[in-house]
Amino acid sequence: MMNKIYLYIIFYSLNFASNFIPNNNVILNYTQIFFKWPQIPFSENYVLTIIDQDSDDSIELNTSHNSLLLDSFIKWDSNYLWYVCGYDNQAIVECSNDNFFSINSLPDFYPINTNVLSSDSLQYNSGITLLDFESLNFSASIDMSGKPVWFADKTNFPYSRLLSTDFLENGNILGFCSGVGVEFDLNSNIIFQTNIDSFQVHHEIHKTSNESYFLIDAVSQMNPCIDCALDFPDLVSWRGDRFIEVNSNGDVIWEWNTFDYLSLLEYNPLWMNSIINNNFDWTHSNSVEFIEDDQSLLVSIRNLSRIVKIDYLTKEIIWSYGDPDFMLDNSFNDFFNFSHQHSAQNYNGNVLFFDNGRNNNPEISRCLEVSLDYENSNTDLVWEYVLPDSMVTLSRGECDRLDNGNTLITAGRTGNIIEVNSSGEIVWHFNADANSGPIPGIYNDLSMYRSHRIPSLYPVAFSFQLENLSGDYSQQNFEIVSNHILNGEIYNKGWKSNEFLYCLLDINDDEVFCNSVYIESNERYNFSINLNNFDLSNEQELKIQIYPEINPTLSQYLSFNFLAGLFGDVNSDNQIDILDIVDLVDYAISSDYIYNADFNNDQLINILDIIFLVNIILS
Repeated sequence: MMNKIYLYIIFYSLNFASNFIPNNNVILNYTQIFFKWPQIPFSENYVLTIIDQDSDDSIELNTSHNSLLLDSFIKWDSNYLWYVCGYDNQAIVECSNDNFFSINSLPDFYPINTNVLSSDSLQYNSGITLLDFESLNFSASIDMSGKPVWFADKTNFPYSRLLSTDFLENGNILGFCSGVGVEFDLNSNIIFQTNIDSFQVHHEIHKTSNESYFLIDAVSQMNPCIDCALDFPDLVSWRGDRFIEVNSNGDVIWEWNTFDYLSLLEYNPLWMNSIINNNFDWTHSNSVEFIEDDQSLLVSIRNLSRIVKIDYLTKEIIWSYGDPDFMLDNSFNDFFNFSHQHSAQNYNGNVLFFDNGRNNNPEISRCLEVSLDYENSNTDLVWEYVLPDSMVTLSRGECDRLDNGNTLITAGRTGNIIEVNSSGEIVWHFNADANSGPIPGIYNDLSMYRSHRIPSLYPVAFSFQLENLSGDYSQQNFEIVSNHILNGEIYNKGWKSNEFLYCLLDINDDEVFCNSVYIESNERYNFSINLNNFDLSNEQELKIQIYPEINPTLSQYLSFNFLAGLFGDVNSDNQIDILDIVDLVDYAISSDYIYNADFNNDQLINILDIIFLVNIILS
């Protein structure tokens, strides 16, 4: 007799409600919502129902998986009820309990007069725009129509001020606020914060793939007042910068000081003649980017109208690019007369930056993309966009190249963000005018610091399902019958392709098995775990855990008891014989279901299963 040993795996979820996203009764500061719920056994598809409790409006959404991203319907200052039902052949299998969440009202400090002045939906790079309302001290995201999708609660941050510098691929956001650098989540919870007693962050914080952070910290030295007026002292305080790298604990692990690598003869007379309170604003750097490919840093030093590339390992300057009047060693033949630039970025080996044009005559603001041939001292202007006169901004500003080749331009102090195509045509124009503050007329200069286009608020979003899941959903008791193989599927619904780990753990969370797989955005992966490979005891409590490597805090899991059993042993006497066939016929006639006799995994007990069991006994 050939006996097939199978496994009964009884699943139950600890803190079952936490497996629902959004969490029950949560209050959110965003209207783009990722919904995720526990798998309902025997469901071929799901219908997600969402009800606006204030207006009784509702929406039903059909999906084949146990998660869904909704970017419409949800409104500010509203309360919602939601539940999901599993279906099999258009018949309801089971429904979840009701869940609730609320959306905050927009804060009083949200600008009241914003408009999209033009928009070409065919050329617009799809997604939402993360931006900073600098004069109002907070960050937000808007959709193509200019409607707010998310806002940061600035009251959660030091000094009630927050300016974001980047939307991270782990789903968090980087920013700084009055000397403090932070990483925070969509709910404005601070994940990482620098120590203001050790250094004060200004203009930039940049995160690397090694979980370290680069930032800019001001540093001062007393030095001669060169060519100063007679009423100035011989020595004044020169304010330079140091670019520092800190680890996830906030400890400094690398630094580069302008006083160590730049000569005091390299200065801008404009700022030497603008000394206030015996303080000389020498460098005034405003961006730092770590380039992983060649282990270098790209930094923008505004007051010297200079962009510098630094070797990370040796700390030596690879090249300096900018106004030759303010440097001793000019690396290139032409700098295209840019002045007081912002936000220098590496783009496919070229440098993309915002030229404020403060010293230009006439004053113009531009986006420049420049290729730099250091070996031959040559430069080439790859692309240029001159902003309209109405958007000239002598400070602030950024140029970001988008996925479709367009460029997103933040026009600093003018209250404008535009998207232009490669031909220089404006395909989207957002404006927040001078009366956009909470009190009209108070903010005469509504400035925007930076902006970024992202596909959605969810670079990381996923769910998983297990094969042959059955049991009592309402009681959270589940079973799986499997031939020592635990099969499942992970669905990556985020806009970022990610490495996912799927692990089998014991009751103490010690690893029994763990593997990783790279899953492209909006793709699925089927995994299998062979339980024969492990020394597992009967009724041992285990846990399956799945999480993205880039953000383990988003872990999802199911806990279960492992029960070993003999597949086909219908009467549980530890033998497979004619008595099991007799009992199996009774199950088939009564239409009752027994898991360890469903040989073809069709969730039915019928003649096919009887024939299968007869063949096992005869063999």
